[in-house]
Amino acid sequence: MAKFGENLASSSRLIFWGVVPLGASLLGLMTLVETEWNHTRAVIIGGMDFTFLLLALGLYEPRRFSWALRSVMGIVFLFYCWYVIDQAVFSGHPWRWPLSRGEVNPVKALRGLLYIGIPALVYALRGFAIHKNRGRPSRDGTRNWTRRLYE
Repeated sequence: MAKFGENLASSSRLIFWGVVPLGASLLGLMTLVETEWNHTRAVIIGGMDFTFLLLALGLYEPRRFSWALRSVMGIVFLFYCWYVIDQAVFSGHPWRWPLSRGEVNPVKALRGLLYIGIPALVYALRGFAIHKNRGRPSRDGTRNWTRRLYE
């Protein structure tokens, strides 16, 4: 699993050619199939297209366009914040533990923010956290993870 991040950050085009053609095809099909356009749908589909464009740019050359990948993760965090606010304030669903996997309620929205939104925010703010010498003593004698923790 640790190699996945290294492969993503490397100059390999495997992830780019695996994700971008399929994603572009699906987004194009979604745009073409939509028949009843209104302002809300145009904003949502346009936002998805823009986010995918940033993702494709970041996957094409991650080192050069790291800002694009960080922007995508910022958008993911903002989406989950909006989702929690929508479920907690506007939906009228009760605050209770979900009875089924398909049930939509504020607790599941909060769990999504906790498990997906917060890590996306951390990635958006810090970028890659891959360090080759993890766990080895640094120059000042402390281990790298403790030094990074208090910096």
